[in-house]
Amino acid sequence: MQATSVMKAAECLEAVLFREGSRVTAGVLDGNTLKTLLLTAFFRLMAVLVLTALLGLPMRLVASPTTLGLVSLYRLALEHDASLAAARHRRDAGLEARAQGRAGLLPEFRLSGEYARGREWAGRPGPSGEVVQAQQGFTNARYQASLTQPLFRLDAWYGYREGRAGARVAQLEFEQRLQRFNGEFLEAYLEAMGAQVTVRTLDSRVEAALAQAHQASARLQAGLASRLDVSEARAELKTAELELVRARSAEHAALQALAGLTGHFHPGVAALADRFDPRQHTHPPLDRLLEAGRLRNKRVRLLEAATERARLQRKAVMADFAPSLDLTLTASHEQNALEGNAARGGLRDNQTESVVVGIQFSMPLFSGGHSVSAYRQARAEQEEAHEKRREALTDARETIRVNVRNLHSLRQAVSAAEVSVATEEERVLATEQALASGIRDTVDVLRAQRSLYGARREYEQARIDYLAVLGRLHQQTGTMNRAFLQKVNGWLQGEA
Repeated sequence: MQATSVMKAAECLEAVLFREGSRVTAGVLDGNTLKTLLLTAFFRLMAVLVLTALLGLPMRLVASPTTLGLVSLYRLALEHDASLAAARHRRDAGLEARAQGRAGLLPEFRLSGEYARGREWAGRPGPSGEVVQAQQGFTNARYQASLTQPLFRLDAWYGYREGRAGARVAQLEFEQRLQRFNGEFLEAYLEAMGAQVTVRTLDSRVEAALAQAHQASARLQAGLASRLDVSEARAELKTAELELVRARSAEHAALQALAGLTGHFHPGVAALADRFDPRQHTHPPLDRLLEAGRLRNKRVRLLEAATERARLQRKAVMADFAPSLDLTLTASHEQNALEGNAARGGLRDNQTESVVVGIQFSMPLFSGGHSVSAYRQARAEQEEAHEKRREALTDARETIRVNVRNLHSLRQAVSAAEVSVATEEERVLATEQALASGIRDTVDVLRAQRSLYGARREYEQARIDYLAVLGRLHQQTGTMNRAFLQKVNGWLQGEA
């Protein structure tokens, strides 16, 4: 399109030169008139070139070759993020609650041993009334093995079930943290993409404003424009340059925030491809989305598991009022060795072995009100967990409805922005032609250019906002996962 426009402009200029040169040769026009006509043709060519720079720019901006796609940066973020690694270790620690609870139902085996050695001195009366010094040494060795098997322990049973529920809570907490991390990563990526769109749009606007300023200066020298036109063109250039500086600062901040997640700073991200059209994207009906929010929303599922754990904790506290019954088995071996002094002489040994099997029964009667207070506390915590789950379900339903409405509004916004871009392109073309004919001035062209670049930025931002809202919707339905990020990655340039 750009080559065609330039060729047509060159052919037009060549025709004017040939026609007017022939008229001068024939004596129809003088030199001043020819100069004016040539300058007019030159400015028309400049207008075509500026217009080509404006209209020939692709509506969807091309990504830099140094940019990385969404999935590539996501892999780096998973390896780098410390909070996610901490959540993973916290999950692993919480999963041990299952084994700890199961241990209360299994037999307990203990092995103990004791060894002692001593010596005693004592004075004793002899047969003739004299005092005889007696010395005695002893050695004691004792070994014992005991086995305890719970037969009826409600606290151990509910402790086991509470451990299973605690492990499930730990797993769901990690899944919720991972999904929240995915959402934060997508938001940061789209924020950088939006800042990048703004920078590239303003880059093109600065180039066009610079060309317009050069054209206004040339027209002033030819006497076809006023100093006001030149001042307006230069003011527009300075304004665009100032906005570009601010946009680049915002882009750097967005890329730095993304680098905080990935651990690596990259100069840009992949832009949206032309094939992504929000108006062609469909999502499930609202009733199915609401059902998915009830069944798969990570926060709702987490609070459901927390409610179940609180219920089992209340049951475990109630078990403190119930009796317990254990089977015990104890085997012991004890050996005593006594060694007297020379007066008494001899060595006396004593060895004992025993095996005891018993039933241990325990019935709590009074604990100072601790058990009753603990039960009331557990019951209140269960009610709290239930209400939190109900609140989370209500929030999820409302958020899903809001996101669906926003998606519909953004599809309409994309259509309106696309029409606005086409309208502004026609307006710039008409204004440039009117400027070449002397009907419009430079101020009108600058305003038309500004409106065109604003419309293009609004179009790209509407597409980016659509992806952001779509990500929030997937987060509420529990599907903000790697598969969704890969789908979004397929909508980027060079990532299909």
